[in-house]
Amino acid sequence: MPQPIEVLVQHEQWFRALVEQSSDALALTTAEGTILYASPSTVRVTGYVADELIGLNGFDFLHPDELERAPQRFNTILDHPGEVTTFEYRLRHKDGTWHWMESNVTNLLHDPIIGAIVVNFRDITEPKQAEEERVQLLARERELVR
Repeated sequence: MPQPIEVLVQHEQWFRALVEQSSDALALTTAEGTILYASPSTVRVTGYVADELIGLNGFDFLHPDELERAPQRFNTILDHPGEVTTFEYRLRHKDGTWHWMESNVTNLLHDPIIGAIVVNFRDITEPKQAEEERVQLLARERELVR
């Protein structure tokens, strides 16, 4: 029978594998938006190696139009500890292009062990563009029918 410490080590290795191999990116931030941790998969989503992001403010990567809504959204997160909130927004990729992201954000600042905001995010640019093209095609179709 495995010893308790062996079980803990194995569980830690499992969780590390899940985080490091996830197609989604994960980040931990402060209440002000400073990035404390970024998972290795961040490079697949943003182009930035995780270490490049540590200590930077996540708000600095938001599209200017998103900055108008960001304070209200962030206050919602801060006011609802433990709840998962989902957002879509545009983020500047390392190559300078804007990518649509979808994030599930959970405020775990109150948790004495975590003490951070957990951000799980993925690039949804392709589906967003496909939806936009579909809407444009439908609009053109309606114009032709008139």
